[in-house]
Amino acid sequence: MKKYLYKTKFVRELAQMVKKHLKYINKSYQKYAPPAWQVTDDNCKKIAAICDAFTWKNISLAVHTVYLTPQNWREQLEQEKPEEFFCEATWQGLDREWEGLIFRNYDFEYDNRYVLKDILKYCKKARIKTVFWNKEDSPKFDDKPYSFIDTALLFDHIFTTTVECIQMYQKLGHNSVH
Repeated sequence: MKKYLYKTKFVRELAQMVKKHLKYINKSYQKYAPPAWQVTDDNCKKIAAICDAFTWKNISLAVHTVYLTPQNWREQLEQEKPEEFFCEATWQGLDREWEGLIFRNYDFEYDNRYVLKDILKYCKKARIKTVFWNKEDSPKFDDKPYSFIDTALLFDHIFTTTVECIQMYQKLGHNSVH
């Protein structure tokens, strides 16, 4: 009975997550519009970020930081014009708004990182540097169905918490791993 209840709860949670993703998929596949600006030396030094609460509390004290959500990212980037986009290996984000949208979930038929990929496309056009901090390296390097590796490889620069993973990323073809 306990096993059945667990499976039922899991299926219900999975259905809720898929429903949440479908809402963003429909929005994400609208025609892509390039940014109306690019980073220049005149811009104020600030970063845009996707991270968990612990990281947010630390980086937001050190530098002007703009938090992005799946709903506000474009408006925030247009308004704030950050120099850098920082994303960490987060499972949920600050208020669970990024739950299941940062790591690559191989259980889905579609790529669940569609919002993040739109942000990266925007950053490339606006010449915003992109940085991924994979704090889940080592124990999660080859973890399927959930992987942050494929996500990290999409960014200009990768920072890892495990020195052994530097060579692993380089073998996968990434030059800027620290």
